[in-house]
Amino acid sequence: MAVDNSMYYDAHEIMTRNAMFNFVVGGRGTGKTYDFKYKRIKHYIKTGKQFIYLRRYKSEFEDKAEFFADVVDRFEGYEFKVEGMKGYIRKVLPEDQKPEKWSVLCFFVTLANALTKKSVPYPDVDWIGFDEFIIDKGNLHYMANEIKAFQDFYNTVDRFQDRVRVMFMANAVALTNPYFIGFNLKPRKNQRFLMAHKGYMCVEMVESAKFKAHVDKTRFGQMIMGTSYYDYAVGNSFHDDNDKFIAKKSEDARFYFALRFDNKIVGIWVDYSEGIYYVCNRYPKDCVVYALTKSDMQPNLLMIEKSSVLLKSVKKLYMQGSVYFDSIQTREFFNNVFDYLGF
Repeated sequence: MAVDNSMYYDAHEIMTRNAMFNFVVGGRGTGKTYDFKYKRIKHYIKTGKQFIYLRRYKSEFEDKAEFFADVVDRFEGYEFKVEGMKGYIRKVLPEDQKPEKWSVLCFFVTLANALTKKSVPYPDVDWIGFDEFIIDKGNLHYMANEIKAFQDFYNTVDRFQDRVRVMFMANAVALTNPYFIGFNLKPRKNQRFLMAHKGYMCVEMVESAKFKAHVDKTRFGQMIMGTSYYDYAVGNSFHDDNDKFIAKKSEDARFYFALRFDNKIVGIWVDYSEGIYYVCNRYPKDCVVYALTKSDMQPNLLMIEKSSVLLKSVKKLYMQGSVYFDSIQTREFFNNVFDYLGF
């Protein structure tokens, strides 16, 4: 069966918006990574400019030897190879001619180890592709202070020269990820492009009616239709884009304590008449703030133990469905607190 390539993703429109940080979020299999590789290889052949393919951890590069396998057929007359943490390209010459030397096309970099590369120059790199910047629930996790780690690495490559653009790529997993929260990016339903920070950043929500129609005709697509997995993989729906346990703090709620975790402080309030806890961004300026980790500890704060009665009381009401949050971001933040506590 012939494949209709027009149903797959093409980054042309977001690239014409000239943002430096580009966030492309779409369903699985829409071709985001493929399009990035294809365009960067064409760009290298034309200009000699290299790119960096960035992932979070070393384990995500276990299959990097196959990095060019899906695009090699698009570049007749060229061959590719991967050695170490670099990708190479060269022209294929007639057998009676001396083979051309391999040239470095791209670098494979793990963000977790990027800080060790501060002295490594990348003068010919003008694009970074950060794949799976939003993590699905599973074995992987976000790094501590991840945005700072990324910005440090970006500055290592760009050196305040405004020459390096970034393509962040991910499936529609969670709106409440460190990048959308840290950069205050709030994409909306039915809004394809979101420009932010005076045009420095652009978010594109990828939706392809042709791709969806193709999936709907497959047996697997018909089997998963109507499920939450279909919404995630095909419908481009974030699993946390809902208002469950989102509520405004009642007027009778009284302040209980404030908690600092991952450089963010939230206030916990209690409505004793209703037996409900509210977790909010608001808290009294002169209140006692508890730090959950050593990295969150600051002067005038108190460390709190995981076994604290305060935290156990929140857990108890949470398990009873009696804890509410003032926003989706606060709710997902506190879920991360519970994950850290092992609740």
